[in-house]
Amino acid sequence: MREGRHGRTGFNHPTLAVVGERGFGFGHGQVRGLHVAAPGNNRTYVEPLPEGYQVMRGGELLLPGEVLLAPVETYTGPWLHLTHGEGIDEAADRLHQWARSLPSSPTTERPVTLNVWEAVTFDHRLPKLLALADEAARLGIERYVLDGGDATRGGCAVVGAQTRAALALMDRLRADHPGLEIESCSSGGGRIDLEMVRHTQRFWASDVIEPHERHTMLPWTEQVIPPERLGTHVASGRSQTTGRQHDLAFRASTALWGHMGVEWDLTAESQEDRDALGRWIAFYKGQRRLLLSGRIVRDEVGDGCARLHGVAARDGSAALYELAVLERGPLALQGRVRLRGLDPEARYRVRPRIIGSRPAGLIAPAWFGDDEGVVLTGAVLERVGLTAPFMHPDQAILVEAVRQ
Repeated sequence: MREGRHGRTGFNHPTLAVVGERGFGFGHGQVRGLHVAAPGNNRTYVEPLPEGYQVMRGGELLLPGEVLLAPVETYTGPWLHLTHGEGIDEAADRLHQWARSLPSSPTTERPVTLNVWEAVTFDHRLPKLLALADEAARLGIERYVLDGGDATRGGCAVVGAQTRAALALMDRLRADHPGLEIESCSSGGGRIDLEMVRHTQRFWASDVIEPHERHTMLPWTEQVIPPERLGTHVASGRSQTTGRQHDLAFRASTALWGHMGVEWDLTAESQEDRDALGRWIAFYKGQRRLLLSGRIVRDEVGDGCARLHGVAARDGSAALYELAVLERGPLALQGRVRLRGLDPEARYRVRPRIIGSRPAGLIAPAWFGDDEGVVLTGAVLERVGLTAPFMHPDQAILVEAVRQ
């Protein structure tokens, strides 16, 4: 049993409670999932009953005296969302399709965003802000966000009433100002649930935006939230939150898999890095219709130190994948990379997509060729797969599949 008693979804809220066949994974094994869409206090649990049944339950966690009903009054609790599938990728896609059907759903043409928080924090002097705006426009960035950070204030409001009032305010603002987008941040990821999906257009998964950490966050956040609603920003070279330092290619590749943005001081970087960022932005714009509408594909590769993440078009015409190496594991070679989501009968040209510099330590397998790849059927790519390239940790490479 998991309980949230912080007045919001919270960081200990199970994004999706999943049970399934023994050994289920991203693409195999029947699963059933339960999500409690309660932005306030909540409870989720799984238990066996004396009769032999196993049940999944959940709901709002009401505190003593929070709701008092007269004899004829009623109270409506939060929605419980149930999903299922062959593997957790299919279960996630069912929730994504539901979220995309809502009036609150954004389009796939998500504007590339510059958020100035890590560049200036609270130092909002106009010359610096204008210089950032000019450079952002040159690189093809389409939206400018002046971020003032977080401020908190204590209070003793009743949790359920406060939550309902906040949601009603969001709806009123959207009704009065068509086109307004609202992002659910709440200390970075503290209020992510399928009730907030009805009232907001974007979610901020964490204030930690460096790519190594983001690779452990986004695959699980998108178990219920579709990529077009997840803010994914290109971080600065040295992370302000972890101190790690990463190549631009790894940072930009990580930011492709959601609503792409940039959050670093562009005016302090070299012209070479800024021009390289511009190429990544142009690539994202050319791919975002696929990235923000298709089916997600996830997998662990080899000993688990390499991870595959991708999106496949619903009509089977194309897919884009990222293979990221996050750690140095016991296996020198990570085995096979199996690409799901394709039409098994169709033939695909599969090739690496190199945007800017090649991954550090890359030893390319034979199928790379001269970066023109090979042509194979979808069935072969899923069942047999491709030899994984060797890369140093915290490196990634993109793999594109296009139907011939």
